[in-house]
Amino acid sequence: MDNSHFHFYDWETSFQLVKNAGYEIIATIADGHFPLPILRKITPSLALNLDKIATRMCPGLFALQFVIVAKNRL
Repeated sequence: MDNSHFHFYDWETSFQLVKNAGYEIIATIADGHFPLPILRKITPSLALNLDKIATRMCPGLFALQFVIVAKNRL
């Protein structure tokens, strides 16, 4: 693909993109879910806790979106 196409970024390369653009990363959030459909039906609150733990421990594997809060280095 050439530069006019969309680019896909993972957890690590998204940090590089922001830093290379001249920003300082202040906070990061990974949002996603751990794939346990049966557990979600039985105990939704436990599933939500597992989602938080899984995306915190392995954001590149379980996160569906990355939120990066950054500020200009100047």
